[in-house]
Amino acid sequence: MASDTALNAVQLAMVTRLRADGVLTGRLGGSAQGVTDYVDPKAPYPYLVVGDADEVPDNAFAQEKREVDVTLHIWDQSRGWKLGTQIVSDVMRLLDYPAQLTVVGWPASGPNTAITRWRGTQRLRDPDGITRHHSVQFRVYVEQ
Repeated sequence: MASDTALNAVQLAMVTRLRADGVLTGRLGGSAQGVTDYVDPKAPYPYLVVGDADEVPDNAFAQEKREVDVTLHIWDQSRGWKLGTQIVSDVMRLLDYPAQLTVVGWPASGPNTAITRWRGTQRLRDPDGITRHHSVQFRVYVEQ
């Protein structure tokens, strides 16, 4: 069995799916660059950031599997929660089951199909009183 991580391959699959959707990118200012894992401090709102991820093995019967928990962060400064919540709905439409991701690069012999499950959403108002933040968690099941 290989012992490499699936983290980068899962992130790439998620970002590729999200950036390919015109409705989502339209809400993010019309640019696929609104989906990122690094935000320039001068970037315009709203944007979606791929955040923390955890990975655990789920191997069974000589079949290598991974469970990857990924948190996506949506930041905006519009009045009210409507835009951020619409973006959350777009993300859920694109990533939650029965949607499937094509994961390339894990294992090296891939591609593999991954199933994603939405785990929860939290919305928060930042201390500045203007910025709104949605944290959306997914679990991705990848197998060899």
